[in-house]
Amino acid sequence: MELSIMLEEDQIALNKELKKFNIAALLITPLWLLRNGFLISLLIYLIFLVVFAPISIIISFIFFFKGNRWSWGNGERWNSFSEFCENQMVWRQIAIILFVVQIVALLLHFKVI
Repeated sequence: MELSIMLEEDQIALNKELKKFNIAALLITPLWLLRNGFLISLLIYLIFLVVFAPISIIISFIFFFKGNRWSWGNGERWNSFSEFCENQMVWRQIAIILFVVQIVALLLHFKVI
């Protein structure tokens, strides 16, 4: 009985995590796609980045909304739910740091700060 309760709690935690937005997939799309095994999507993203950039922005937002679910579904990469969560957290932190660095660089470039 206790085991089934734990599994149910794990399933609830998994569903909650998979419904979250993936900021790393939005901010550093090419790196996130490469790390999470979406090689064909990465190729399509890069082609559109060169040919028609607005489509790349749309692709980034699609992965922002669906990235966690699709990455988990690409399950051969993950040994456990906790490994998946830790990996996504690390990429989230990397994305935020790189985003802040980009903003500061832009502000310095335009002599705002």
